[in-house]
Amino acid sequence: MTFLELSLSGGVFVLAIAAFRGLTLRRLPKGTFVALWWLAAARLLLPVELASRFSVYTLLEALGPKSVPAVPDALPAPVVPAAPSVPAAPPVIAIPAQPAAVPAPAPFPVWTALWLTVGLLLAAWFLIRYVRWRRRFREALPADCPGLETWFQLRRKVEVRVTDQIAAPLTYGLFRPVILLPKTMDFKDEEALTCVLAHERAHIRRLDGLLKLALTAALCLHWFNPAVWLLYVLGNRDMELRCDEAAVLALGEDSRERYALALIRLAENRNVPLCGFAHRNGMEERIKAIMSIKKKS
Repeated sequence: MTFLELSLSGGVFVLAIAAFRGLTLRRLPKGTFVALWWLAAARLLLPVELASRFSVYTLLEALGPKSVPAVPDALPAPVVPAAPSVPAAPPVIAIPAQPAAVPAPAPFPVWTALWLTVGLLLAAWFLIRYVRWRRRFREALPADCPGLETWFQLRRKVEVRVTDQIAAPLTYGLFRPVILLPKTMDFKDEEALTCVLAHERAHIRRLDGLLKLALTAALCLHWFNPAVWLLYVLGNRDMELRCDEAAVLALGEDSRERYALALIRLAENRNVPLCGFAHRNGMEERIKAIMSIKKKS
């Protein structure tokens, strides 16, 4: 399987998941779609061909013209070999050896150079942006909030810090996760603080940082595929929806209204948790999804 075939099959898989998501977003647990985005990212990153009777290539082969083998009009007559004759040995003539022709090097494909250049520039942009923010985050101070230890009873140690470099709570780090809270946040608002911590705790428990890394790698490799940009946007969006769902279920189904109101108050203060899609349509989608949360098998 070539790289273009891998990108094509992965793009078709992404579009199928997006269509399925549009039909069942409010009916299924949000973790279902995150799991599907994991599969789509793995399909784009792992060059493994899965044997299946149903795929894009079998469909193209079925729609394409079929070649029919030609049938001969009549069977050829059998050929009877003649008696072998012993020819006279020809005289030996010495021929000087000619040097082997050296093949000219193939020119470097222009499209390959373009793909590498854009991919490396995109990866460098993500890396530089991450390193710059990590340097700013080192200046954050420990949060002075009582009762934080009861929130993070996880195998990994979690730090909660406060900084004036951000306008929205966020989490970073895989092995040593750190929750950053904006300095402008009202720490006396216990409801909002509880919702934020429950949301960020869900990110840490489900290793969303690893999924973000996989989505970014897929985007850098398949930047020319519009379906992969859709994967990056919807994957990050569904991570937020799943964490909202996990936070509400952890706080109790009767906390849906309180969680939604706390989210609205944070949005009014420009402090939306992990503002990956803090625009109007994204916020409306989150509020509707929060109000429709129920326990599902």
